[in-house]
Amino acid sequence: MLSLCYATRASVLFELKQYEMCISDIDRSMSLGYPKPLQYRAFAMKNSCLTHLQNQQEDNLDQSIASIDDLKFSELTDDESVATMKRLVEQCYQSENPWNTNIPTSDDKMFKMAKNTMTQDELIFAYKNPAPPGMIDTNPHIPSISGALNLKFTPDKGRHMVAIRDITPGEVLIVEKAYMCTVDILDPTTIRTFCCTCLSRCPVPLPCPQCCKVVFCSEECRKSGWLNFHKLECENMHAMIKLGSSVLPKVYKIIAQLPFTEFKNIIPQLEKEIKNKPRHLHGFDDDSVYSSTTYPPIFHLEGNFAHRSVSQLIHLCALAFILVKMLVNSKLYFVNELGKQINPSEDDFVLVGSTAFHHMGKVLCNSAEVGEYQINVNNMKSDHDMMKVGSGIFPAICLFNHSCNPSAMVFSYGHYAVCHAVRFIPAGDEITFSYKMLYYIHDVAQRKEDMFKHYFFVCNCEACERDWKLETSMHKLSQTKLTRHRHFNAGDVTSLEREMNDIVNKFHA
Repeated sequence: MLSLCYATRASVLFELKQYEMCISDIDRSMSLGYPKPLQYRAFAMKNSCLTHLQNQQEDNLDQSIASIDDLKFSELTDDESVATMKRLVEQCYQSENPWNTNIPTSDDKMFKMAKNTMTQDELIFAYKNPAPPGMIDTNPHIPSISGALNLKFTPDKGRHMVAIRDITPGEVLIVEKAYMCTVDILDPTTIRTFCCTCLSRCPVPLPCPQCCKVVFCSEECRKSGWLNFHKLECENMHAMIKLGSSVLPKVYKIIAQLPFTEFKNIIPQLEKEIKNKPRHLHGFDDDSVYSSTTYPPIFHLEGNFAHRSVSQLIHLCALAFILVKMLVNSKLYFVNELGKQINPSEDDFVLVGSTAFHHMGKVLCNSAEVGEYQINVNNMKSDHDMMKVGSGIFPAICLFNHSCNPSAMVFSYGHYAVCHAVRFIPAGDEITFSYKMLYYIHDVAQRKEDMFKHYFFVCNCEACERDWKLETSMHKLSQTKLTRHRHFNAGDVTSLEREMNDIVNKFHA
């Protein structure tokens, strides 16, 4: 049945001129046992795709033609189909100019998008997640951040980043792959539209081999996702969706990515570090490296448990209990080094459950939203909405402090986070970004309340301390017009200066 589905989708992709995707679906269909009497049509379509793609290589043609010969034309009852196949083979060999020079390049696609001349079908396939940009240099101790930054620690600010040289606007400060990322499984549209491994948009999704809940963007992501985490969550996806918790899937994936045998050895070591290692060195290995690809930085993130209510702590305990039951239900987590299932002891349950609870609070404080801008191609100057795709844990980004007037902003590249400076940052200044709210959108009372509710601190950034005005107030001031002077004298300059001072005073008032 699945082979027929792939073949049908290949036909649709061929009509949409998505030839590479069409070939991939044809190959998947064949590997799943597409009925032999129908294969000639699929090979005809594949050869047409190869011609269109300017990729009519002899080995590809020989493979397709050999498959055609293997069909035994006697199995085909339609004489016209046989004639069509023979004619196609002749065309493949005799064509003097097989290359199609009218296939649009990626530059052509971008030009058409900019000119707003793309059809709706073309727009569906036009966008692909770009690769994240590179940094000028990297920090030797924190590879995910720029060499222009240095980690500092003070009792009042905790760990924070400062510039060790002048930073120009637009400079890339962080390029970090999420240790854990998850698509928003509570949104039925998102979970079927974005890859659960890399959070890329999937115009031609690949299903999970076992469940119908998630999709993948490529064979590579499907294989990687299955081996690293999804084989453990697959059986429990339906239950997690029904529970409606946004925290549980994230913590489940954090636990699932660390094999139980490794988990059992590393947790006692990390608990000792809490007692014996200075706070600002938590998450650094023996070589003084803070790596976003390893588990210790995740374990040592802040959870703010002392500030949480008893009812919230009980709720997190219940979720941790459910998580352990799900891991047992998967029958794949509690295994030995050889991959054979073991009977976990009570101590094993306590270890995994308490660590899961430990991560619940940390996820609430440190989970970063992964989004995708929704652009109105009919009006490029209009406001663009941000659509939530999922969330991730980025350990290096968690080292930065908040400001309602941030000096840097974080952007999503699928499961990568990239941070750019948004203004000039002189050497010695702290680099900050906004956790949730910006001063020109939300008033100071709302910002302070929200920051304390979610992160348990009172924001004392410059915008909060000076009660900077909202964007709506600034719009009113921007409509104030200065008197136009064609010829200046001393009196005119004094008058102009007075007008400027009046506007500045209005702004600060």
